[in-house]
Amino acid sequence: MGDLLVEIKVEQGKITDLQVLTHQDTPDIADSALSHLCNLILDQQNLDIDVVSGATYTSEGFIHALLNALQDQVVIAKLN
Repeated sequence: MGDLLVEIKVEQGKITDLQVLTHQDTPDIADSALSHLCNLILDQQNLDIDVVSGATYTSEGFIHALLNALQDQVVIAKLN
């Protein structure tokens, strides 16, 4: 597992868009898992989700990347 770059858009406290821009995992495994996780988070509006079986490290990396992205947005919002 390598770097995983996500883009997240939050409007009025709700995640309105979520995309994985790049990842270095095996595409056959990671692509479907990441797509599933994006949809799950957009539907549930919560990062407290189960990892995808067979793609545990990818799932954990994805959640970690999202937490970092959301933390960065909070810092930017506080600066504005």
